[in-house]
Amino acid sequence: MLYMNLGNIYQRINDFETALYYHQNSMEILLENLGDSHPELAASYNNMATIFSLLHDHDNSLHYNDLAKNIWVSNFGESDADIARWYLRRAMIGSCEGLSRIDSLFEKALNIRIESFGEKHPMTTEIRNHYGVYLNKNKNFHKANSQFLYSFYSNNLDINDEHSFNNILSYDDVLYSYKNLIKNHNDLFTLEGNSIFLDSAILYSNHFENYIDYLTNSVSNIYLQNEFLNDTKKVYQNSIATLLYKLDLSDQYIFNERIFGYQEKSKSNLLKHGITESNALQYAGIPDSLLQKEYDLRIDITYYDKKRQEKLSEGLEETDTTVLAISSKLFDLNREYEALKERFETDYPDYYKLKYDLSTVSLGYVQDTLLTADQTLLEYFVGDSSIFIFTVGKDKYDVVEVKRDFPLEDWVKQLQNGLTGYYTQPLAQRTDDLYKETIQQYIEASQQLYGKLVAPVKEQLNTSELIIVPDGLLGYVPFGALLSGQPKRASVFDTYPFLEKDYKISYCYSATLLREMKEKQHKRQPTGSLVAFAPFYEGSYELLDTTFSLTFDTLANGQDTLIFNDVVTRKDFNNLPASGEEVKAASLFWNGDYYLNADATEDRFNEVAGNYRIVHLSTHGVADSRSGDYSYLAFAEQKDSLENEFLYVRDLYNTQLNADLVTLSACETAAGELQRGEGIISLARAFAYAGAKSIVTTLWVADDSATKDLMKVFYQQLKNGEAKDASLQSAKLGLLKNRGYSHPFFWAGFVPVGDMQALD
Repeated sequence: MLYMNLGNIYQRINDFETALYYHQNSMEILLENLGDSHPELAASYNNMATIFSLLHDHDNSLHYNDLAKNIWVSNFGESDADIARWYLRRAMIGSCEGLSRIDSLFEKALNIRIESFGEKHPMTTEIRNHYGVYLNKNKNFHKANSQFLYSFYSNNLDINDEHSFNNILSYDDVLYSYKNLIKNHNDLFTLEGNSIFLDSAILYSNHFENYIDYLTNSVSNIYLQNEFLNDTKKVYQNSIATLLYKLDLSDQYIFNERIFGYQEKSKSNLLKHGITESNALQYAGIPDSLLQKEYDLRIDITYYDKKRQEKLSEGLEETDTTVLAISSKLFDLNREYEALKERFETDYPDYYKLKYDLSTVSLGYVQDTLLTADQTLLEYFVGDSSIFIFTVGKDKYDVVEVKRDFPLEDWVKQLQNGLTGYYTQPLAQRTDDLYKETIQQYIEASQQLYGKLVAPVKEQLNTSELIIVPDGLLGYVPFGALLSGQPKRASVFDTYPFLEKDYKISYCYSATLLREMKEKQHKRQPTGSLVAFAPFYEGSYELLDTTFSLTFDTLANGQDTLIFNDVVTRKDFNNLPASGEEVKAASLFWNGDYYLNADATEDRFNEVAGNYRIVHLSTHGVADSRSGDYSYLAFAEQKDSLENEFLYVRDLYNTQLNADLVTLSACETAAGELQRGEGIISLARAFAYAGAKSIVTTLWVADDSATKDLMKVFYQQLKNGEAKDASLQSAKLGLLKNRGYSHPFFWAGFVPVGDMQALD
């Protein structure tokens, strides 16, 4: 049993080879101790069949599938409910290999499930969905439609009645049915050209949107896990494709609004999921008792909701006394929960908006109010088969579909390695060959990504400012470093056709979040201009006061060094000698305050940061690739303290800032966790919730000395009245003109997020 459990654990984390090892051990032990016909051995064979199927070893999967089936039949007979599982697996493997007579296997599995459980049961729904996918794959679209529509009925859902969402037996299966039904109608339209199929797909897309709102706005949003959200995104992709088809037939504004709304809703769901799943113990200003009550209600409602589904799955009717008792308890809990949400909406509106407000900005609002005449919103939706690129301006709107027939993930990884693969190596390993190799990787990948992500909409980008809303993997792409063509001289970066030269570029996580950051009203007006922290500077205040000047090394006197090898990154908790000068310069420009080494503690940050309009952190940062909640910024260690002096993402939700700008002059603060379908969970997002109207953040490790000089120009331009994106562009182009720091590693990783208005 231990080996079997270990195998199941490794299977869940997609380590199939290790899972196979443990399941093989489990099988051998059962065979030796229980003989070759015991039902537990059938379960073990079934696990082996599953793993081989996931490894795409269909021969072995079928072999163990048949062994399991033979044992089960000999013990329980041909019509036992579990026999359907083996017919289903044989049918699915057969469909992958293009075998004939697959329909009969699906029919056998379906008949057994109906006979054993009845039509209204999740086990029956499962067969209908898989059968429908097989029929769709083989272009039998009309028969596939019947299976998908029946799957809703099997799930106890009247697709035309939103109130029946309360009676659903399996939330996951309903999502699966919507996803396949909408796709199947699109396929029918492509085959037959009858617009009635598009109208039906649009209708089902509306129903799906209501279904997701129901889940998100109820305690059942606990079901919105990563895989569920990934499937949700696939439905949105199919819905966007449907409306684009319809748009070709009738150019109506309402369809433009709906298309834009779908991709905004997709990002909204992901953002809310990240907050809902946060391990934050507190949120700013909210009593712990209310947060605990909210948590307890969610747990209780989820428990009784599942109990009710279990009873309905067992065949009990809604009028059964047991089901009625559970439903009555659920009603009382939901009423209490709704009352609590109303209190949050009244007393803690920021928290309510964060977790419960499902509204998103409209296309009309973006064009009329959010954007200026000089701005273009460039928003991406990355699906499994297509990337949709939205370009929105004051007087323009367009959607371009780019087929995802290229290795996006490989190109993004190549771009990252080309940008950072040389300077992040130890000095002894930075050879000339590695330098040339990484530059070539970068040149190739940056042009390939430009060709897919920018070139298709280049004619629409006729403003001086771009606001980029990335999606998924694109959150790791520094768009300013993309190249529109081959450089004239690979060794002279100033000759490269960087996108950074053509546009002032900023970012946000969605148009809805951009509105919130631009319109954010601080709880109180800060009294200080700027506060800066440099916990890893080992010099003294006196040293800075007596030796510091605003003339910076690498930008002074036209310095023209070659490959600058003396890189100190803000990642490995080493001393950061340039960070002291950086915070000193920032404080001089803005007549602000700064804290060095032992004074730059997390406690000091929490104590004073809410009093300033600009918060600057020059320190080490770590992005945790396993859990974004555990990404952190490091402060000075306090001896004899239990605190570890790490400011985690989850801590920021209990921080109240009143900042127009937070500058995270550290490493990887925009990176964090990239999960399929979830996007980036990062320190930057947490700072946005804490109250920052805008953030300057980093996509990879930052060089200490180059960062110091980049920040000097950035703050100088801000002080001169430039907008934030324009100020950062000036700083980047300043480094680009100096060969010592012209490599995009030194400047391209800094990205501005949110409200880019100039500071008064």
